[in-house]
Amino acid sequence: MQHIRIEETVDDLTYHEWVFWFDDNRCQLILNEYILWHRETKRHKYVVAEKFDRIMERRSTRKIDDVPFPRDLVDRAKQALLDKLTVVKERR
Repeated sequence: MQHIRIEETVDDLTYHEWVFWFDDNRCQLILNEYILWHRETKRHKYVVAEKFDRIMERRSTRKIDDVPFPRDLVDRAKQALLDKLTVVKERR
């Protein structure tokens, strides 16, 4: 299964990105990565300002406890997962 990506724009120069991974053995959405993107002006490209990475922890500039987790993020992640699910009668 693909990762679930949730983005939230702060302003024209900054946005948050959360990446979840679905563990189908435990039926859990696990925060895999968090990135705070920023650019100097609208003419510049976005660069990583801060990052949390569950697997490559040494590359993280943020700890898991410092990752922002808005109240509606859980609902948006669940909805994104449900939007990807399909029900079929037989496997093709």
